[in-house]
Amino acid sequence: MTLDPSTSAPKPLHSQCSNKPFADAQALMEMRVSRFSSNVAGALEAMDEEMAADPSYVKPDETAFVSLQDQLLVCKVYETKISVYIKAFKLDEAVHATSVSLFKRFYLHQSIFNHDPRIILITCIFLAAKAENSYIPLSDFLLKVPQSSRPEKEAVWEKELIVADTVGFAFTVQHVHWPLHGLFLDLQTFYATKYPLLDQRKTALNSLARIYARARELSQIATCTDLQLTHWGSQIALGCFLLASTEQGQNARSDFEQYLSFRISWVDTDTLVGLHEKLGQVTDAIKAQKEFEDMAKDANSLVSLKRKEINSKLAGCLNPEFLPDSKLHAKRKKQDEEKKEAKRLKKVQKETDHMNANAIQNPFE
Repeated sequence: MTLDPSTSAPKPLHSQCSNKPFADAQALMEMRVSRFSSNVAGALEAMDEEMAADPSYVKPDETAFVSLQDQLLVCKVYETKISVYIKAFKLDEAVHATSVSLFKRFYLHQSIFNHDPRIILITCIFLAAKAENSYIPLSDFLLKVPQSSRPEKEAVWEKELIVADTVGFAFTVQHVHWPLHGLFLDLQTFYATKYPLLDQRKTALNSLARIYARARELSQIATCTDLQLTHWGSQIALGCFLLASTEQGQNARSDFEQYLSFRISWVDTDTLVGLHEKLGQVTDAIKAQKEFEDMAKDANSLVSLKRKEINSKLAGCLNPEFLPDSKLHAKRKKQDEEKKEAKRLKKVQKETDHMNANAIQNPFE
């Protein structure tokens, strides 16, 4: 799915379509506001239909729903949990990045009062493992999920198709890990030229190895931010290296800035300014994400308390169309089954008519 702010853009015909980033954070927020408003309107209509026969029903207004900021907070908390599951399942960083990408792109279009994020989280990891050639049978997969958060297999299968359809069946994700590794290799070549003496080069390469290891850690943090929706993987990789070099010391940062100037010496001034602005956004986002993760771990932090408040409010604004026990859900399910059966019968009739029209006549009759 091409992440373009245009809501009228058709879905891609294959899964090799690149996930083009939004122009900036404002364009991303505009898309989120638009989709969230549509979801609230749809939930209100579903509530009216579900409670139409109840004379005591009072239609709620939009203030009864969780806000977009509430949804972003809840999603952010769940996104930080993905790395915990990845470690438990012994999956690699590619599965982690794809899982977060699927989860973010799903809730770019959907809402937490339509689809339970606990189930969507597990579904996204399961889908990402398949997409990254790390398939785990669903039964084995669910055994490693804590009992309190473990969904039924049928629920995962149902959500799997919904997630795939929502992201336009686009499972190919441009991860930060490959550009990060390529940057590491290119920096080794640059250091070999910059430090001709063996002892100096050895010291510089050892420092570079430590910077790369730290940059990989920072890239894991960056994966849980919105950077992958607004920046290219190469820009995120450069930002991770810049921040890691800064942490290593002034000499390391100076070396990296020299490398950067050497590599992009041919670009115009405006492009150079824009790149440095992008890199600043990457480092700021990583620092903000790290602070958020630290707060989320504290049960008495504002993040944890706010999340409990949101969960209480969420219980009163769930969309009945997606609740398995609701009348509307049963009605929609029956309508879908009738459509599938009508489609099947139409196909059978078409094949029968084709066979009759092309039947070989018996010459002896």
